Amino acid sequence: MTSTFPNTRWSLILAAGAEEAGRDAALAELCRLYWYPLYAHARRSGRSPEDAQDLTQGFFEHVIEARVFERVDGPDKGRLRSFLMRGLQNFMLKEHRDATRLKRGGGAKLVELDALAAEERLAQEPVTEESPERLFDRRWAQAVIEAAYARLRADYERAGKGAIFAVLAPLADKTDRAIPMTGVAAELGVTEGNARVMLFRLRKQFRAALQTEMMRTLTDDGDLKQEMEHLRAALAAG
Repeated sequence: MTSTFPNTRWSLILAAGAEEAGRDAALAELCRLYWYPLYAHARRSGRSPEDAQDLTQGFFEHVIEARVFERVDGPDKGRLRSFLMRGLQNFMLKEHRDATRLKRGGGAKLVELDALAAEERLAQEPVTEESPERLFDRRWAQAVIEAAYARLRADYERAGKGAIFAVLAPLADKTDRAIPMTGVAAELGVTEGNARVMLFRLRKQFRAALQTEMMRTLTDDGDLKQEMEHLRAALAAG
């Protein structure tokens, strides 16, 4: 399949013209979702917390002000992950401390970067000899999964089933043998058989939410299978 996704986050951002409907909102959402993988990449590349924060904010400002998205081509055009990784690396190579870096407090920020929370999260990550590039891929994969869970949680809450999601979501990636279904059923107030059906449905819905989230980072659905495989590989490497 080679049809495009006309309403995805990535295709909206790539659309020519700053007045494109939904483009700014899509860009702001991109910043919120993916700033941590970029910030962590800058930190693991040897930058201080202050410099990493400046670089991450500056990178997003740069791609907007220079209208970089409208010039994206080649392999990066199909995959948001590739563009973000290559884009930040190039930005770090070309930035000059006093000339091109956006200083905190200057310029309009697309999203507030919580550097303290990011440092706490970074400190909890295990020490590894992996390259910054492989670590970025894993954080990107985790960001996509977190976004998919957030999407699914919102769906459950809108349907008045937030309590069900709270019970079942932590079990979605566990094997059935490792799940005490008797206790789960009691917590949900249903039979054990119904609890299993509810968990099966949540897993299926999560897979659909994950695919939707992945498609939002692509311009061509033909890349979906390959990106899903890349996501699984990135998580398995961790």
